[in-house]
Amino acid sequence: MSRPQLLDLFSGAGGAAVGYHRAGFDVVGVDIAPQPRYPFEFVRADALEFLAAWQHGERLPMPGGGLWREDFAAIHASPPCPGYSVQGGDHPLLIEPVRELLEQSGLPYVIENIPDARKAMRAPTTLCGSSFGLRVRRHRLFETNWPLMAPPCAHGLQRSNPHRMRAPYTPPANAIVPVYGGGQVGFPVAVCRDAMGIDWMTTDELKDAIPPAYTELIGAQLLVHLRARQTA
Repeated sequence: MSRPQLLDLFSGAGGAAVGYHRAGFDVVGVDIAPQPRYPFEFVRADALEFLAAWQHGERLPMPGGGLWREDFAAIHASPPCPGYSVQGGDHPLLIEPVRELLEQSGLPYVIENIPDARKAMRAPTTLCGSSFGLRVRRHRLFETNWPLMAPPCAHGLQRSNPHRMRAPYTPPANAIVPVYGGGQVGFPVAVCRDAMGIDWMTTDELKDAIPPAYTELIGAQLLVHLRARQTA
């Protein structure tokens, strides 16, 4: 099977995309914000509107031409998480409308979000940086409409979280590095990149990113699922 194409919705700067690419997919990203460091084909658009138009058979505008619905084998979506966070606030809750459109596609899909979104997700699988030898825990939930297996957390292999330390502070080897929306307490971007397994993002982009190791694991299993569908 040649490299299948995956549609990466709410793509951010491409943490998830790189993992899928490493697993064997070609990836097209869609995000409402400009993503100058996104490493693959990219369309700037409202992801929900884009998905709805795509469902109705519209051709996807691409720099080198266009792509049709039939050109994609699977979809990944990371709807914005602030509305599901403990802080909440007046933010849109997009998991449900995204899922409705994904189900209509008939394609294998992945929906990613934060642990606080668990009630909005269907039997999600949790991935943790400790399972991949990363210096972050960064628990993230993944809902799929196909079987997904996940390694257990390995928190015991990580050293204590230094986020209570005041900057300037250099975390010891293997210590957890806080890479989150509230700020990185003065940690250099190089330290945060190393902790996440990402070498191309800015500090602000890292805060919202998924470590590529997560989607490399998911992508490998997704390819097995796609091959099984082809031979069924």
